[in-house]
Amino acid sequence: MNKLFFTALALLGTCTAVAAEDYKGETPKSGGTYCLYNVGKKQFLGTEDGRLVLGGEKVKVTLEQIESATTPGFYRIMSGDTAWGAELWGTPSAKGGTFSEWRIEPVEGSTEEYAISSRNTEASASMYLYQNSVYNRIAAMPQMPGKEFEAAQWLLVDAKSPETAIEGVKTDGAETEQKQTHAKGVHNIGGQQVRTDSNTDGLQEGIYIVNGKKTLLKK
Repeated sequence: MNKLFFTALALLGTCTAVAAEDYKGETPKSGGTYCLYNVGKKQFLGTEDGRLVLGGEKVKVTLEQIESATTPGFYRIMSGDTAWGAELWGTPSAKGGTFSEWRIEPVEGSTEEYAISSRNTEASASMYLYQNSVYNRIAAMPQMPGKEFEAAQWLLVDAKSPETAIEGVKTDGAETEQKQTHAKGVHNIGGQQVRTDSNTDGLQEGIYIVNGKKTLLKK
């Protein structure tokens, strides 16, 4: 193993430690604009071709309270002019769907972590968003997550807050290579492809594999 590889590992450890610092979660309010941060994976929710992914192009969402709901905490989640939606089994999309009502409710015993669920009005059921570690994607489950299941817990971070995940890392614009591979496009550190080409515009700060090279994006 060469020196660059050990440098990359050290850099990854530093970034992980800093990223693990707590973001401040806000209380959801109608009209508020937030970025959604997954507590378990310690990544912001983003989009890729309308799909919701962790580590993609970070998405800002605005909440619109549904006044007709008899239970508090129901909102429309908007990205620009488009309302998020979900299908029968809770598959979420930033480009709309059959069901467009979402409930945001605190996880038991927490004042900052929230569970986010789509409201299936046909089956009178709720499907809760979580990061599926087996398929490495955002999925939905029918049970309200407990406090121990952090993959289904979200912080609503003020969209105007500065990103602090890797502020302490100094790179001088250098690109760090773990090892040369034949992987094309941009992948997040978990191995999920977030871009099919090497364009990193719009991606949140963090470590990515760009055409096989480990790269630290810092803005």
